[in-house]
Amino acid sequence: MPQPPASQDLLAYRRATAYRETSIFLALAGAVILLAHGVELLHGGRPNWPALAIRVVWAALFWCQVGLLRRGGHRALLAGTAVMILGSAVLDLALLHVTGRSASPLLPFTYVLALTMPLVAFELQGVGVLGGLLLLAGTWLMLRADGVPPAGMIALFNAGGGALVTGWLLGRALMRARLAEETRHLALAEAFLTYQGLVAELREALASVKTLSGLLPVCAWCHRVRSDSGYWEKLEAYVSAHTDATFSHGMCPSCLATRYPEEEPAKEPEKARDRSRS
Repeated sequence: MPQPPASQDLLAYRRATAYRETSIFLALAGAVILLAHGVELLHGGRPNWPALAIRVVWAALFWCQVGLLRRGGHRALLAGTAVMILGSAVLDLALLHVTGRSASPLLPFTYVLALTMPLVAFELQGVGVLGGLLLLAGTWLMLRADGVPPAGMIALFNAGGGALVTGWLLGRALMRARLAEETRHLALAEAFLTYQGLVAELREALASVKTLSGLLPVCAWCHRVRSDSGYWEKLEAYVSAHTDATFSHGMCPSCLATRYPEEEPAKEPEKARDRSRS
């Protein structure tokens, strides 16, 4: 059974697991951004070098964040997340500008990006929402400058706003699920550590317990016990050496009556009364 990490390391452990999963998504997203330029060339029939430069910078931004997710510290990761979110908004607007502005085939991707930003912002959900607002505001200004009819502006408001709110709600649900999972694993780790402590205490207690078993050779006259080394020892000494018991000596009523017949046994009042009556 694999042992869970110590409770003080559990939060870092769970974050590292979530970061590794997100790094795979970002690495694939950077690759898709570059591959999409090939599809764009096939569709347009001519190279668009500004668009390619923007895509290269955007993919590099994602891959730098992948490196921070894998090996960076927590503060550096949060700073990289803020740069990635805001930089993605600016780069997407620039890509729309060089690929046709309001007529760009990449305009629907704006809604997808607004949905995704709060999900990949980790603890910085406010930055994710801010990046989505910046993206939608820049797109709205671009469509307005191009004279898009009100129907297009309403569609941007409905689709973009709905995507951003949905991403924010999904991001909050994801954070709550992560916190609940971390709490559950923390309770499991603490219970396991408590169990380990109890097992260690039990082993120490069992190690301190001594028992006698088997056949003991005892002299029928002096009642000495023969030890494993062949020496005859007093019964008290042998038992004390092999157990945690200690002895105190007294005299039973029978021996008291035999050795000191003049002394009346204190624990036999009934017999004393019977003899006095006779």
